[in-house]
Amino acid sequence: MATRLPAGTRARDEDRAHTCSTLDEALANGQLDATEHDQRVRGAMSARTLGDLHELIDDLQADSELAPVRPGMPALPGSRRSPWLSIVVLLLVIGGVLALLVRSCGGDSGGGVLGSADEQQFGPAGYLSPAGLTDIVTSIRGEFGDALVDDLTVYPEYAVIFRADPRAPRKQEVYRYDEKGFGPPSSGGTRDPKLPPVDLAAVDMAKVAGLVAGAATSLGLSEIDTIYAIIRSTETGPEVSVHANNELGESGHLSANPDGTFRSVYPFDPDR
Repeated sequence: MATRLPAGTRARDEDRAHTCSTLDEALANGQLDATEHDQRVRGAMSARTLGDLHELIDDLQADSELAPVRPGMPALPGSRRSPWLSIVVLLLVIGGVLALLVRSCGGDSGGGVLGSADEQQFGPAGYLSPAGLTDIVTSIRGEFGDALVDDLTVYPEYAVIFRADPRAPRKQEVYRYDEKGFGPPSSGGTRDPKLPPVDLAAVDMAKVAGLVAGAATSLGLSEIDTIYAIIRSTETGPEVSVHANNELGESGHLSANPDGTFRSVYPFDPDR
């Protein structure tokens, strides 16, 4: 039996990917409609704890790879349930966000179904292609007047942008960007105002796209079903990371500098 962790345990990117896969399955078998799937995916992308992720999938009939949590356990010291997830859902409903008929949380880099507008404009890689990434940066600069972000998470079909709230530098605003443009902002929780944002204009997007294109080889994956890239500010400077997995249970991730040089690679380990 898998060890049950406290609900307040911090979530990893791998945990978010497992949650997204479960939500995709629920969409495919009719447990969720496209709108609710979209809302829950957005919550999963920014969930802070395992408890947050379980709230998104525990009412579904599905076998999830997400680590189980102890029922009724409080959050760990220093961690708390983020109330903004509920706000995200409310804003999405009020804003009337249009959901795609078929949407995968992480997309499919191997020729899977993408939003038609994305595929027609940028090819099978969607927003993870050089043209797609350039479009995102250009659109951010056009929308906000600069290309500064705390975190940019890019999937083939859409991107999620975390920026400092101009009214409160210790808080974040979160925007979704896709072929329809920018969605309404929602609260992204707190941020460290001393941590400088990433200037996307200084990131070599062609190299980021190259990291994505070569992920199967770099990570030792036989195929890729889900892939996404993150560009974010860290205490050691701007960092690019690419995360990928497939339906065979293979997964891995890597990190790199803004110029595309590798920092670390964590390939799939069949013995783990």
